[in-house]
Amino acid sequence: MISRAQKDEHYRNLRKADIAAFAHKHFKDRIRRETIALIEIDCPHHASQSHRSMHVYPKKGSWYCFGCTVGGDIIHLAEFSLFGKITTHQSGRMPETHRRARELVETDFGIPPLAHQGLSPEQVEAAEAAYWTERRIRALLMAVAEFYYERLKNNPQ
Repeated sequence: MISRAQKDEHYRNLRKADIAAFAHKHFKDRIRRETIALIEIDCPHHASQSHRSMHVYPKKGSWYCFGCTVGGDIIHLAEFSLFGKITTHQSGRMPETHRRARELVETDFGIPPLAHQGLSPEQVEAAEAAYWTERRIRALLMAVAEFYYERLKNNPQ
């Protein structure tokens, strides 16, 4: 079975993949403006007056669509490009959309698939579930911290 460290390393490698190169490959005809820090894209999933509502931040390795109000890392961008939605903070088995997005990033950047690291499909599923459980816990902790920060800020006593 794959160790937690191996799974974490695999997802770190995926998130390090060049999100700008991914955007150029999968949204090339929709790129409207580009600088070193920002790529503005006409989102294919909603009508837009500006035609630049999807922003990719190459230095941060992230993206956000202001029209769809979704964003995330390169895996989320791959899922969004394929299916027009993203998987976040999901419990249990990861949907096929997440798996296909992960495989797209692996293929585009020559990253050996998690499934090829001597794992059975059940072990791959367990590794994915552990990763997303950790992401949900981190998101919950950030929400709790934000809640208490606002309460403390608004009540100096």
